[in-house]
Amino acid sequence: MSIYEDPDATLANMRYIKGVGEDGGERVERIIDIYESVGDQDQAQKPRDTFRMDALIVGVLCVLLVVGIIIMSKLYVQLFQEKEKLGDSFSQLQAEHAALSRDYCHTAAGWRRFRCSCYYKSTEEKNWQQSRDDCVTRDAHLVMIDGREEQEFVSEMSKSAESWIGLQSEKKQDWEKTCVWMWTDKSVVEYQHWSVNTSSCCDAPQGSTAFINLQGKWSHTNNGTKHWICEKPIYDQSNAQTT
Repeated sequence: MSIYEDPDATLANMRYIKGVGEDGGERVERIIDIYESVGDQDQAQKPRDTFRMDALIVGVLCVLLVVGIIIMSKLYVQLFQEKEKLGDSFSQLQAEHAALSRDYCHTAAGWRRFRCSCYYKSTEEKNWQQSRDDCVTRDAHLVMIDGREEQEFVSEMSKSAESWIGLQSEKKQDWEKTCVWMWTDKSVVEYQHWSVNTSSCCDAPQGSTAFINLQGKWSHTNNGTKHWICEKPIYDQSNAQTT
């Protein structure tokens, strides 16, 4: 059979003959599977190429991951530094605000600071309405007490003389003879510190005004003159009361 008639069969089973023929010489035959060897090499090459491609992709991803970590680390450091700067600026502003508040309360003689307000105790006596008007001229209002700590502070200021506070009884609209206590800004009284022998609300006559006595308790009357205490909020000067 000619090699050209069946090249596949011929190449797939080519014999390599060495030695002498039938006259007694040694004869060695070797069959070389050409196509099978080539096929095996191709099959072995494909996994190697796939592995190299996978390794390349993993390498690129690792590089991108490292770059991303570096960028995120730099951004974190920058944000942390900005946060520290803002914290320092805020602390500085707080210190400046506290200093300004102290200076603000001491711009005029007789003013004292407690929390977010300045307080002034008069050295003369007037009736309640005149006292209220005096506070307005000072861009302030008669003191309005909203808690125990402020009550203790104002009581300390009133130890030497009874003092008016910004509390007045007003008639209820739905009851002819019943009154309710209200601050000068028309807000309802929530914290109270009335003297034991004082009628606090329901049967107090309309127009009664409140004051702090020498024991630091609240009382009320319809007339008379007393010292007074003005309050000036530091944070909002629009709270000054008008007549």
